[in-house]
Amino acid sequence: MTSQRPHTRRAVLIAAVLGTAACTTDREERPESSRTAQKNIEKSAQRAPSPLLSRTRGIPEEATVMWFSGTTGSGAPGPSTYWIDARIEVDDAQAEQWRSLCEEAGEPAAPDVVRELAEELGNEEFRECPALAAKLGDGQWEQRAWISNEDPVVVLTLFGDG
Repeated sequence: MTSQRPHTRRAVLIAAVLGTAACTTDREERPESSRTAQKNIEKSAQRAPSPLLSRTRGIPEEATVMWFSGTTGSGAPGPSTYWIDARIEVDDAQAEQWRSLCEEAGEPAAPDVVRELAEELGNEEFRECPALAAKLGDGQWEQRAWISNEDPVVVLTLFGDG
């Protein structure tokens, strides 16, 4: 009699390798904008600046902020990625200083934020500005920044592990 055990083990090993590869590939190929679709809002609009200021650098304490936050994904137990989408209004001088960092910014683009914050932005026209995102980041969170073409407003998104 020939034993079928080596074939079963080999089939299980192959299935495990293929399953792991499929999961890794899906995660690596997911476009960055898909994060917006997975954002779960944990609270209504927040206006207290301290949670935002503690996760960034260079935002003036007197800035007017409104932000939403939460986690991404399905809500299943395990490690979570936290996010913050914020609208930051500063004085005209600060806005001009930040705008000078964005000379190389591209075409107008809508900020990649949750619908609730996008509604608060109205018809303002923004440009994404990686240099401003780098300036405002604290090195602990992944950030993106958009600056209004006319108003003293910046939109900042943050992602970090918790």
